[in-house]
Amino acid sequence: MKTNLVFSFLLLLISFSGCTDAPDAELAKTGNPGIVSSEKGQTYRVLPSKSSVEWIGTKLTGRHNGSIQIKEGKLILNEGHLTGGNFILDMNTIEVMDLTGEDKTDLEDHLKDSDFFDVKKYPQSEFTITQVKTLSDSVFTHEITGNLALHGVTKSISFPAVLTIDQGQLLATANFNIKRSLWNLNYTGSKDNFIRDEINFRILLSSVTE
Repeated sequence: MKTNLVFSFLLLLISFSGCTDAPDAELAKTGNPGIVSSEKGQTYRVLPSKSSVEWIGTKLTGRHNGSIQIKEGKLILNEGHLTGGNFILDMNTIEVMDLTGEDKTDLEDHLKDSDFFDVKKYPQSEFTITQVKTLSDSVFTHEITGNLALHGVTKSISFPAVLTIDQGQLLATANFNIKRSLWNLNYTGSKDNFIRDEINFRILLSSVTE
């Protein structure tokens, strides 16, 4: 059952890999920040070297994709159920993966400057879990809700995910879009090369018991 869920999730990711439109992923539900409770349970430490956050941004003439490194994180399980946790992104590590040379460097510098993520002012972003619901009859196993602090703005987002637990390891994967303008990321590009509002995030958290 677990293998089938992961395989189905990978097929979902592949299905939009060749598109130049906004990635065909669920748009995260967005609202006011939720209350973060102090959860007790077994702590799983996120392994940055085995985890990843990848992004896709699209525009009228194409798309770009890249990654952001996870600095640290943890997930908390209580009686086998995910109940809390967080992870921190190092925004200085934004990387463009579809370009090389000067083009790659120029776009990375642009994403880091004040037009976009302004990493000098906002060097870190953080996602903190506030609620987890179990899903049935879905390729996804859970709906995760939490506070996303990005670019100086904190909002609650909810998105589907796949969670698997096996022999002291917890693997969490998610694929969703957000509207960047809700976090005051408002740069739109030129009139003939408009940058779409939606950004896609694909997240893989690999964690182990402490």
